[in-house]
Amino acid sequence: MRALLGLLSGTALCQVLIDCEYHNSTQADQANLSVLDQHPYLAFGLTQNNDPWNAQAGKACSWGGGTNDTQKAFGVTIGGEWSLATNNCGKWLNGVDSVPSYESSGQGSCKQHEEWFNWDQEYKDGLNSYCQANMDALQNWFFWTWKIGNSTELGYPPSPFWHYQLGLKEGWIPADPRSAGGYCGRVMNIGGAQVRLNFFHIGA
Repeated sequence: MRALLGLLSGTALCQVLIDCEYHNSTQADQANLSVLDQHPYLAFGLTQNNDPWNAQAGKACSWGGGTNDTQKAFGVTIGGEWSLATNNCGKWLNGVDSVPSYESSGQGSCKQHEEWFNWDQEYKDGLNSYCQANMDALQNWFFWTWKIGNSTELGYPPSPFWHYQLGLKEGWIPADPRSAGGYCGRVMNIGGAQVRLNFFHIGA
């Protein structure tokens, strides 16, 4: 990798390997300045689910072990994109004029998941739990996306599971994401502490 980068050798510039698999220490030795990027989603499974928030949070926490193992053996591992969606509800989330398979498969109406302004505190608390589980399990991450504008048809921002700014304002995303550190072990009793990376893990 350093030879490929030439004059950039020794800098913090990294290549990002998306959704690839780590297999052995030889690969780690050859992967200097590389980052592994995972994109875990519950929203796009073949079967849409209606599990309670506690179960959804448990699924997210289950990703933490793999994140820890990979960071110990390989190095920097990130969640390059994630959202709070546990189903594919959202105005045209799957394309213009699309019908969410959550509805077409008979799981129910997306209205309860789309109209965030009608959510009660119990729903928001459940979504907050799922949010913190993701933050803790993925450890290093980028959320998709910061802001979604008003829909010209609906008159309000759709797809609230994908709207970080809205979640901050309405309280289902914590103001300080660092507070989610250890959530899976502390609250869900799943997994252990996050891995702390040393400088050699990032090619410094």
